[in-house]
Amino acid sequence: MAAKKAPNHEVRSFDLLESPLQGTNLIEASAGTGKTYTISGLFLRLILEKGFSVNDILVVTYTVAATGELRDRIRRKIREAMEAFSAGGSPDEFLTGLVQKNPDPKAAVGLLQEALHDFDEASIFTIHGFCQRTLHESAFESGSFFDTEFIPDQERLKEEIVRDFWRRHFYSAPLEFIGYVQGKGLNPEYFLKLLGKGTAHLGSRILPEIKSAKLSSLEDFRQASEKLKNEWPTAKEEVLAIFSGPALKYYTNPQKHIEAMDGYVANGAGVPLFKEFERFTPTKLAANTKKNCVTPKHPFFDLCEDFQEKAASLASEMDRQILFLKGEVFRYLKNELPARKERQNIQSFDDLLVRLRDALHKTGGDDLAKAIRTKYRA
Repeated sequence: MAAKKAPNHEVRSFDLLESPLQGTNLIEASAGTGKTYTISGLFLRLILEKGFSVNDILVVTYTVAATGELRDRIRRKIREAMEAFSAGGSPDEFLTGLVQKNPDPKAAVGLLQEALHDFDEASIFTIHGFCQRTLHESAFESGSFFDTEFIPDQERLKEEIVRDFWRRHFYSAPLEFIGYVQGKGLNPEYFLKLLGKGTAHLGSRILPEIKSAKLSSLEDFRQASEKLKNEWPTAKEEVLAIFSGPALKYYTNPQKHIEAMDGYVANGAGVPLFKEFERFTPTKLAANTKKNCVTPKHPFFDLCEDFQEKAASLASEMDRQILFLKGEVFRYLKNELPARKERQNIQSFDDLLVRLRDALHKTGGDDLAKAIRTKYRA
């Protein structure tokens, strides 16, 4: 365990018994190095060496379970210290050091008894608990409401916002776009998962900043789609005969390709194209023509080549619109979530941190900071 100060300051091994109790110190400790024991020891030293009462000392940790463990360990350490001062020593080396440092064991026991008596007032909180208590006790300085309802889980509210986002952007969208995004597995649940748990990321800037894409290729694609659907019934038998002919390789199951085009046309001939659509294009036919054979030709193949190009242009625009919407859902949540919580007068865990931070930085924040420093001397 090492104690650190700001850059260009001294770095040295941490000494629980002798390290200074004033100023700001950073203690770096890995798992299993005795952080709870160290906090308990510092708590004792602040009582004995600084004369602080238990509610002068602020202890903040991460979880509710950790606060319970800290509270129990500190209380026990106070009792052990009382026994050590009464006996003149302890099996605990740190407590023995405290006894040896203190010239007045009787006064020390009195301070510890008072601390134990008032221990229910000890300020040992989770980070969120500390923020919640500070905002409540300093409601005027922080601008907080007294009757705000606290919600530990805001996922239901986020789901509501995402579904509103979906309705706003997809209910009136072209059917081709709806089919395309559904084919890619996009739905309200996808966007909710994209946002992830919590809202800490909502203060982040979303890059790249993509603008909403205009589907300018859509009309050309629709016209080409209608032409494809109209021409296919007439061309189908001739295309089957070509696929079954001797000039082509890798067309071993021509009926399968015909049925795939049948299903695609019956389903509206939208985007994306079916997997083997390119087999109907002159480019693919030329690549699959056997040596010394002439590449088969048919007007429907030329139509498919043109249709494939228009579909690729439209798919590119749709992909760009999807990318825009992935960023837009974050921006929408960033605006909607606090607005809805304000209307409903509710707040979450993350709001506690954000509101306290904002209260400390706005006008009157110095008074709030002073009130916190006055209440907690360490």
